[in-house]
Amino acid sequence: MGFIWRLLSSYVSSQETVETTELKASLISSCDSIPKTGNFSSAVLFDLKPDWHLYWINPGDAGLAPKIQWRLPNAISSGDIQWAFPHAMELDGIYNLGYANQLLLPVNMKTNVINQQQIEIIAETSWLVCKNICIPGKAELKKRISVADTCLASSHARLFSDWQKKSLHL
Repeated sequence: MGFIWRLLSSYVSSQETVETTELKASLISSCDSIPKTGNFSSAVLFDLKPDWHLYWINPGDAGLAPKIQWRLPNAISSGDIQWAFPHAMELDGIYNLGYANQLLLPVNMKTNVINQQQIEIIAETSWLVCKNICIPGKAELKKRISVADTCLASSHARLFSDWQKKSLHL
């Protein structure tokens, strides 16, 4: 079967987790409560259905890397995506670099005196997911998160730590 680009795209409205027939995308944080002043990480986590893949920042012969546009309160600044080492993929003579099964796109964030008990972070996310066809998708992922004196580690903290070991530090 040839490599086909499907012209329709999936768009999902605002929520913390969205699911399509190809993947599930979630906005997660390393902290259940972020520090009033300090550092934490947020990420878009993609859990891919079998045989589907996403692309690396430099995808190869074809493909597009996922993108995140952050909308954050003024007291929070974000860094760049920390890309993990990709896998080589070949389909019908087209060579690409990307990820199957799961992709975490973590971003370091810094808080500068937050005087609220809770804030909202928004990740406007777009991607191109492929198998025998490629389907563009996008979602506005939103997460409300508590603010405390220090970071209270989330259930995702280990995932961030494990992924950090795979990071390329581009």
